[in-house]
Amino acid sequence: MRCAHKEAITIKMRLAKYLLLLFFALLSNLGVAHASPQLLLGERNSRVSLDGQFEYFQDSGQLDIQAVQSLNDSDFLQSSEQVPNFGFTSSRYWFRTQLIREPAADSRWILELRYAPLDLIGVFLLDGNGDLLFEKHGGDSVPFADRPIKNRNFTVALPLPPDEPVWLYVSVQTEGSLQLPAVLFSSARFVAEARDEQYLQGLYYGVLLSMLLYNLLIFASIRDASHLYYIFYIAGFAIFQLTLNGLAFEYLWPELPAWNNRALPITIALSMAALLLLTQSFLQTRMTTPRLDPVLKIFFGLSCLTTILCLYAPYNLAIKVATASAVIVPLLVFVSGINSLAGGHRQARFFSAVIHDPAGRRDHVCPEDVPYYSKYCHHRIRAADRLGTADDPALLCAG
Repeated sequence: MRCAHKEAITIKMRLAKYLLLLFFALLSNLGVAHASPQLLLGERNSRVSLDGQFEYFQDSGQLDIQAVQSLNDSDFLQSSEQVPNFGFTSSRYWFRTQLIREPAADSRWILELRYAPLDLIGVFLLDGNGDLLFEKHGGDSVPFADRPIKNRNFTVALPLPPDEPVWLYVSVQTEGSLQLPAVLFSSARFVAEARDEQYLQGLYYGVLLSMLLYNLLIFASIRDASHLYYIFYIAGFAIFQLTLNGLAFEYLWPELPAWNNRALPITIALSMAALLLLTQSFLQTRMTTPRLDPVLKIFFGLSCLTTILCLYAPYNLAIKVATASAVIVPLLVFVSGINSLAGGHRQARFFSAVIHDPAGRRDHVCPEDVPYYSKYCHHRIRAADRLGTADDPALLCAG
């Protein structure tokens, strides 16, 4: 009996020991879950993507960097998306990650926030003791001349001490879509990539400009209204793209941040209006699709009203309305092309070839301004959109 009692006590002690070990293991795992990621900047990795590396904190008030850095680790959440994307929000968001630079690595690293339409941005570096090492502010609500590095995206050079962990904090507040694709470059790699990007941008817009001039010459010769409407469409879309990727703010109106914010929804609305006029003229919808023709006219009037709305309404409302029109109008135009093609209209073949993917390529603003698009869709759709706009004029001219 006594042996059985001792054995029971031994089993209970072992069970208690295992439970205690399990408890500490769970605590350890929780600690790991809240541990902030560390990025090692070495000599070999001259380009480091920050996708998936940020923790974030939603600031419903207006906390400063001292208040934010004193928050508990549990107050920060790990982003569930590779590129943090919160859609349209009035909140200020704080992002952070920890960096360590190897002594042999470049002493000057460039942080590029690769989404131009962000209104207010703050970049901060803090050492392990919480002391502020570096602070810069900017965004597209600040004149372009005030940027520390003259680049279409907000870009700063970070003074990183060697072999010492530092905290990188980025604060963002904007009236449009809030997202933060970010990359760290060594200084030499940044110069090389910026040069290559500018070359490709110049090539793309050069194709658009040449096609615009080509259609202008054709219009001057034959006075076909379709070519005039297509000129308006190319011009509106080109300015929209220039605004979206920050080149318009850099080269066209660097001292007009207020207009830079308005230009995005306005050029969307004007592009949609021109696309509707082009559709009616090119497809002769009054004869080929008489039932859809009145609908096209109604949406043309709505696009004109949207343009006026974008001049005076709050930006948050203006960009939402313009985005909605950029989803609905291409779908309507696509249906018009299919109906005309079914009715035997020969030119509709070329038109349908251009407007062949309304849910993706023609949805110009959705890759950046709708939060449920993945990072993969962002890059693939934007690339397809650019290639598509470059080949559209050739297809339409063939018609």
